[in-house]
Amino acid sequence: MKFQMFQAGQGGQFNFQLVSENNDPVLVSADFANRDDCVNAIRTLIESLRDEANYTKSDDGETFKFQISNGGRTLVESGPYESAEEVNEAIRTIQDDASTNEEFNVEFITRRRVTKAPPRDIDIATLYDFTLTSQSSQPGFERIKDENTNLYYFIYNDEIGSPIVFGRSFPTASRRDGRIRTVIKSGGKANKYEIITTEGNPYFIIKASNGQEIARSKPFGSVQEAQQVIDKMVLEVPTYAERFVKPSKPKKVNQYILTRPSTSGDVGFESFRNEDNKEYYFHLNDEDAKALLYSEGYSSSRGRNNGIKSVIRNGVIRDRYEIKEDEAQYYFILRAGNRQEIARSRNFSSKNEAENAITWLIGRFPIYAKEYSVTLQQTETFTLDVERAAEEAAASEAKSARDIDSYNLDRASTSGKTGFESFKNEDDGEHYFHYNDDAGNAMWYSEGYTALRSRDNGIRSVIKNGVLKERYEIKEEGGQYYVVLRAGNRQEIARSRNFGSREEAEKSIIWFRSRLPGVAAEQGVELDKQDELKFEERA
Repeated sequence: MKFQMFQAGQGGQFNFQLVSENNDPVLVSADFANRDDCVNAIRTLIESLRDEANYTKSDDGETFKFQISNGGRTLVESGPYESAEEVNEAIRTIQDDASTNEEFNVEFITRRRVTKAPPRDIDIATLYDFTLTSQSSQPGFERIKDENTNLYYFIYNDEIGSPIVFGRSFPTASRRDGRIRTVIKSGGKANKYEIITTEGNPYFIIKASNGQEIARSKPFGSVQEAQQVIDKMVLEVPTYAERFVKPSKPKKVNQYILTRPSTSGDVGFESFRNEDNKEYYFHLNDEDAKALLYSEGYSSSRGRNNGIKSVIRNGVIRDRYEIKEDEAQYYFILRAGNRQEIARSRNFSSKNEAENAITWLIGRFPIYAKEYSVTLQQTETFTLDVERAAEEAAASEAKSARDIDSYNLDRASTSGKTGFESFKNEDDGEHYFHYNDDAGNAMWYSEGYTALRSRDNGIRSVIKNGVLKERYEIKEEGGQYYVVLRAGNRQEIARSRNFGSREEAEKSIIWFRSRLPGVAAEQGVELDKQDELKFEERA
């Protein structure tokens, strides 16, 4: 995980968020008046992440969240989760990551200040047509289209087919149907109804989870009559959910025209239309005017031009690139901030060639930003070290002396293959991993994790720390030698099998470290640094 710190334009306020490896926001802060206050809050949060006492969970019956506080001040809040179990899993993941990280990267981004027009005061009641009548005379939801205005409405009829609840107008049928689904979601909850009396006439509104009005009833003769209708709707409305299921969209298959060469002979973007499918595309050509980056097809030239701008905006950010391997060929894809794929490269014979191409693109995009009038985010990256207290280091050392039975050292590999092997122990219900040697025998062992995600984070931690020679410690016990691997905070994160001599233990470290960079590339783990191997192999 890493931090992203934002400033809302020149002179604007600061805030930050903790994001996952996929750049998905996990925790979001409040606003700060200046950069120093924001950085200090990040430091305080880093110190608070590992202590469960700093976490507070909350829910409103529909969504679940958690906050992290320090000294009585809320530092960050999570986004909404669908269950308490998801909240607990997210907290465990954060704590696992915080316990193994010795430093955190902070990406500072200056955002454009967007000036919005002031909101207009709209009388919501004017969006309803209370003169609508049922055409079906059937109870429940009914869709209606006004042929004169081409607007779409819905009504909810009582048991004799008379409208009692009205939906506002919508320009399309799909938006109208989306509102019906929202009403169904809220309509089964009594707290989403509010009775209002205007000029002696009571009526009620139905509200979404954000408090927005989404439907309105007709006037009733009394508050008691309105409440009786509400009581019936709370029971009946949820039964319509299966009739108004959101239609699934066909998944778009990424379609690139990788076989089309550049025809412009120029460096930079080249736009064209494919005569076979009538869609619009672009290439980005390299210094030799050969197509380097390819777009998918767009149904309009305007969409294609917006695609070019999106590639420019995202192309200056290294985290948006992902290198892939396919049959000994390498290529990379470029993603938007929402992780949607927006372009892909040609094939390269090596990963190094792909990296060089990415570096070239990142350097070129600021030039194209001026050409296409694209305002780029200004970014800066720095690192915050985690300060570990002396007593905490001692506790970490004590923790490393735990019972070795927690490693399941007597469990043999079942895959028979070199590399990581994951499994669940049916006795204690916890998740483990081994790393197997060239013969497929378990060489490295993990402790148990309560969740799959935590176990996978443990594997990433072993990879990141395992390339660093100072993280290993050889120990002797009863004439046998074994190796422990520690994180930056000195917490033990893996241990080896037993060896007959110190020399064998040292060779196992050399062997393991030599394979981890390749494993990191396969699993998409970015290494902090690659130390040179300094152990000398002995015959």
